[in-house]
Amino acid sequence: MSVCIISYNHESYIGKAIEGVIMQNATFNIEIIIGEDFSTDKTRQVCQEYSQRYPDKIKLLNSEKNLGAIQNFIRTLMACSGQYIALCEGDDYWIDPNKLQKQVNFLESNPDFIVHHHNVMIVNKEGNEQHPFFDSKQNIKFESELSDYLLGGVACKICSMVFRWNQKTQKGLTVLKYLDDNVLYAYLLSFGYRSKYSNELMACYRIHQGGIWSLRDEKTRGLQAINTYKGLLQVCKGKRFLDNQLFTFVGLFITLSKLSSSYKERMRYNFFAIKYLLAFRYLNYRDIFSLKFLKNFAKSILFIFVSVLDVRY
Repeated sequence: MSVCIISYNHESYIGKAIEGVIMQNATFNIEIIIGEDFSTDKTRQVCQEYSQRYPDKIKLLNSEKNLGAIQNFIRTLMACSGQYIALCEGDDYWIDPNKLQKQVNFLESNPDFIVHHHNVMIVNKEGNEQHPFFDSKQNIKFESELSDYLLGGVACKICSMVFRWNQKTQKGLTVLKYLDDNVLYAYLLSFGYRSKYSNELMACYRIHQGGIWSLRDEKTRGLQAINTYKGLLQVCKGKRFLDNQLFTFVGLFITLSKLSSSYKERMRYNFFAIKYLLAFRYLNYRDIFSLKFLKNFAKSILFIFVSVLDVRY
């Protein structure tokens, strides 16, 4: 079992993330691979102290420059050698000492499942536990396929994931042009396997101003979301995409056009909105003739038209 931890400027949190792995009770060996991405605080120093304390468990990957979250994620993931991989970002942490054993036990007993994930507790910037990420009122599928994920019925927090890791999944991963936790989840399900969700609280997901997502402005978040959708399109190549995902993708380009200050950049985003709006090859053919599709299509055309007028005037 490999535990993949990525970290940047997590000086105050990384120790707790590592301790959550160290405390695991398991019948199998656990290696911890930490991708430290050239932090400007003392994150690297803390990681080095832990790697010296547990040299047989921890492998520290340092950077000589900041790679960015996605590239750091990829290189840390590819350094893992376990049959199973668990994920945890440096500001999140695990609270159940039997978490990995429970998840591996399920995957060992159910070979048609590739991912196991679970509910997590939200922790605020003061470190206080607030509430579960998924509440009992949400319609959550406990067993899901790729189509369920693309329909938006499945959400998975990265600190809860454990998945199978073999030559097949590794080889395909190297050709993906875009990769984040959402694309990885869809990629794993694209092999025809299923995912299993447990409502058990076994980890904490921290929300704070120093988080990778929190530090990004609206435009940067939009660009990252576009990369996610491009990754999903690549994962779904040879399959059919779903119309609600495609219209969300188009809407992101329209939003970015509104946020852009230069004429050239706004026209560029409008062009991509039209390009992907007309990408019928990604859709189920029956969706193209549905009333829902036609309404969304007309709405998108209107938004693009208004956006182009804003550029001109």
